[in-house]
Amino acid sequence: MRRAPRNQPRHRPLRRRRITTALICGSLVALVPSCEDSDDDGVGPLVPDAGMIELSQSNVAITDTIGQGPPPITVEVTAVETDVIGDLTVGPIVYGAGATGWLTAGLSQSVTPATLTLFVATSGMAAGVYAATVPIESPDATNSPKNLILTLTLVDTPLPPLPNVGGPFIVAGGNPGTCGGSLQRATASVVAAANPDWVFLLGDNAYPQAGLPTTLADYMTCYDPVWGRFKSITYAAVGEKEQDSLGVSAGADGYFGPARVGPPGRNYYSFNLGAWHIIVLNVVSGGPLRPVRYNNGSDQLNWLRADLAANRNARCTLALWHDPMWISSSDPPTPWDPYPNHGYRDQPIRGVWIALYEYGADLVVNGGRHVYERFAPMKYGGAYDGPTDTEFEADSLRGIRQISSGLIGNGPLTTRPEVIVHPLSEYRSGGNGILQLQLGDGRYTWKFLNTPHSNVRDQGVGTCH
Repeated sequence: MRRAPRNQPRHRPLRRRRITTALICGSLVALVPSCEDSDDDGVGPLVPDAGMIELSQSNVAITDTIGQGPPPITVEVTAVETDVIGDLTVGPIVYGAGATGWLTAGLSQSVTPATLTLFVATSGMAAGVYAATVPIESPDATNSPKNLILTLTLVDTPLPPLPNVGGPFIVAGGNPGTCGGSLQRATASVVAAANPDWVFLLGDNAYPQAGLPTTLADYMTCYDPVWGRFKSITYAAVGEKEQDSLGVSAGADGYFGPARVGPPGRNYYSFNLGAWHIIVLNVVSGGPLRPVRYNNGSDQLNWLRADLAANRNARCTLALWHDPMWISSSDPPTPWDPYPNHGYRDQPIRGVWIALYEYGADLVVNGGRHVYERFAPMKYGGAYDGPTDTEFEADSLRGIRQISSGLIGNGPLTTRPEVIVHPLSEYRSGGNGILQLQLGDGRYTWKFLNTPHSNVRDQGVGTCH
């Protein structure tokens, strides 16, 4: 194979092909007028040589940030099995699912060797993976069109770095997921990479393999192989999947022990972590119907008030449990409960919320909802009945910020289409990952840590009361 040097004139090659038909002098006038005036040596007329289009890359994959646009991408176009291929053109670009028109392509010239330049424009496009096929065509090529496939992975603009407010880093979330689930493993890898000081599990920590409740065998089989590496730095709350009809969470008790999941039969406890007082409660939907109650007059609510009073001088207070008080609900009003505002909350938890507010708690993190949702600081501030009673009030001075973090391993990867969105909901998303907090002296930061399956973009800084 010979290639034309770049500094030589480019032209379509010609070569002589032998004509197998015997020539008789004077009989093929169109080809040879006479034997006397023909200098033909028996070799036929000049015809173009055939060849194939060759690309330096047939598959191009790039990753870019929304709104920026990558630099132009160049691909060399050459010929094989011949010196030169001419009449090169770029055919219509074919797009995969999603946006179209984001790619343009042009050739430096119409003969080989040529340079194909690709221009990508991402303005107005959402994060995601896009694909396009660019055909390079020529009537002289036996493999025309020669296709180039470009795959574009588009990610959001990186969030700015959070300030380091001092204090320990913790991660917190619920619903690690079914036994051996891929999302469960993905989040565990994110936790390992974050290297937190403490891990807080917020209920339904190991899904039962056969009925309820979760057993120690479930923890050893489905939880420990993935999350057991964090056991020495883990504190846990329990969810409904852990508890039997008497309120005993035997699997969690046996796996974590009372120092890390609370006394058996209660599973609520507290401790101090730097400048923070940490409270872990046993709050699962159902209120007074739950065997471990938390409504007015219950042992748990009385304990909570006494604990808050004993630690009223704590610089900051964080409470963690399973099912959240405030929600954006997928349940529309019903004939037996016609008020849309009732979809904003799990009303039996109001006693817990009021006690925390009265004693100046700063932050609540829950894990029961299979969603990520953050609310503006608020307080419980209304009656239960009526079409206009909202039961909440925004309070930027003393209000509690609630964050739901239930996407460790068994949450939807896309945002849930909730029917009723809480008016103070500031960020809501599906995905896969875990909430990270840094608990400083008087300040804290939050940030959602995504796995490769997820793109939750939420972070911020809060101040203690």
